[in-house]
Amino acid sequence: MAVSYPAPEETVVNRVMLSAWRDRGALMIQHCEDCSLAFYYPRNLCPRCWSSSLEWRASCGRGRIETFTVVHKPVDEVFAGEGNVVLAEVRVDEGVSLITRIICDDPTTLAIGRRVGLLTGEGRDRYPLPVFVPQPAD
Repeated sequence: MAVSYPAPEETVVNRVMLSAWRDRGALMIQHCEDCSLAFYYPRNLCPRCWSSSLEWRASCGRGRIETFTVVHKPVDEVFAGEGNVVLAEVRVDEGVSLITRIICDDPTTLAIGRRVGLLTGEGRDRYPLPVFVPQPAD
């Protein structure tokens, strides 16, 4: 069954990030050209120095789970047929943390510190925002 997820509103501020995920399966992260801070979620000013001199850089798409939770009861009908949904804070290797979804069949295999990578290939296009999958143990 194909799920139609609610899509984020595309704006001038987040367009680069959303189109990179939609078109290439890439995670784009903003970097401040003045203070060198890397940050996520997209903004029009640096959250540290308030500079508008920002550039986009592609993330390597790999990171570690900082924390996670398993949602057993869907908060919206669109997720009702999916079973458990794993929401996590992932720190990508570039040092930026984001709240995202971990796609996996068995949430009991997840742990804080577990390596994850961006979902690639078939099925990626069903998710309107970047999602991750567990990677083999280190």
